[in-house]
Amino acid sequence: MRDSRGEGVEYLRISLTDRCNLRCLYCYSHGNKLSREELLSFEEIERLVRVAISLGIRRVRLTGGEPLVRKGVEKLLARLSLLPGLEDISLTTNGILLAKFAGKLKEAGLRRVNISLDTLNPAKFQWLTGRGRLEEVLRGTEEASGQGLNPVKVNVVVLRNVNQDEVIDFVRFSIENRLSVRFIEFMPSVGLLPWEKFFFPVSLVKKEVGKYFSMEEIEVEGGGPAEYYRVEGGGIIGFIAPITCSFCSRCNRIRITPEGRVKPCLGSDYSLDLKGALRRGEEDGAIREKMRYAVLCKSSSHPFEKRVSFARVGG
Repeated sequence: MRDSRGEGVEYLRISLTDRCNLRCLYCYSHGNKLSREELLSFEEIERLVRVAISLGIRRVRLTGGEPLVRKGVEKLLARLSLLPGLEDISLTTNGILLAKFAGKLKEAGLRRVNISLDTLNPAKFQWLTGRGRLEEVLRGTEEASGQGLNPVKVNVVVLRNVNQDEVIDFVRFSIENRLSVRFIEFMPSVGLLPWEKFFFPVSLVKKEVGKYFSMEEIEVEGGGPAEYYRVEGGGIIGFIAPITCSFCSRCNRIRITPEGRVKPCLGSDYSLDLKGALRRGEEDGAIREKMRYAVLCKSSSHPFEKRVSFARVGG
């Protein structure tokens, strides 16, 4: 499947729910949550993935909200892992429930996991997330690695005057735990933190790392928006700059929201309703054309004029 520029799209991100067991200040909004009936069922998700595979999708990532708060995720994984043509299934989580579920997820067919973790300071973690304990996430990270859900990637949203002073701590965390840490620019969101006040460019993060570590740029399988480096000591770090650096030419993904709308881009207002088509009994061919059209609507630059609801889009 190719977009309007001829670039291949083979990666599908599916948000399972807009609910979360944390209340992160830059993400959480107090609006009404989707009811169970408004969410795509697991059967509907499986059908959409099957159609997407027929268009050339080879990798699927399950996101949220927090995907592990939706009951039966391991059952969905087991069903998806049996689909011919699907080469990789991964998951993004805040890690709170990961120690409990890592073994089941691995057994069901999960290959890799990304963990959102913005601070290694317990008090700061409590302030940023509103609930939960840092030790639960660290235990989940360790368990995921022990179960072989590798490479484990830790996603760090860098916030000015909040966690920018922890950059070197996270590099050491990467080295000590043999995992990847990716520093991500804060995007305008519906959360409580004003973007203009807390935005911090990753170019300054990279400069800070360079003061203390030698870095060798490397290629990482799967493509995507991150620039990766191996630092002395064996750690792998990445930099994702959605605000200061357009990486649309490297974007190989589309998204399906928890209520069943396909979006060409995280920052796009445009979407097409797949759930309605499914529940009206439309044939796979009609669903396929909607997905294909969404891909053709991918922009040559990502728009972030409006604040994004990460829980509703699948960040």
